Amino acid sequence: MAINLRAAEFLRQKLTFDTERHERRRTLLTEAKVLAARLANTTSPAAADVRRFDELYDADLIGVEQLHGEVESQMVEFRKRLRGEPSASDEPFNQLALRLATACENELKASEDALLEQHDCGARDPEHRHVTRGTKGVPRWFGRLAGTQDAAR
Repeated sequence: MAINLRAAEFLRQKLTFDTERHERRRTLLTEAKVLAARLANTTSPAAADVRRFDELYDADLIGVEQLHGEVESQMVEFRKRLRGEPSASDEPFNQLALRLATACENELKASEDALLEQHDCGARDPEHRHVTRGTKGVPRWFGRLAGTQDAAR
């Protein structure tokens, strides 16, 4: 089976893009959960930490966190409490930080699972030659292209 090299190159580029996006997501979500823990465990938060939390909230996490997802929801709750808004939860601050950290881990796990799905090369059935699609529409055989011995089939 000859593989369309143009399609293979497109898929390689998509996988590279998605991997870079995942790494950006990992970096920013890790920063958000560490920063929230630091803010929740001090009686007098540093102005730089509050400013950085606001930057993550207002800009850096947009397009990284899942739209209307768990991280977005927990960031909103944490920020309300940080700003002392009347509608803020009366839950202990460290519990809000823990909820945010859990939400970050859940979204990272989903992102990792999506990447693994793209990397799935039919390892359970190496002779699987027809194209099947993963959840993101990437052929499962794509991962086999790295070892070009299968490309000539």
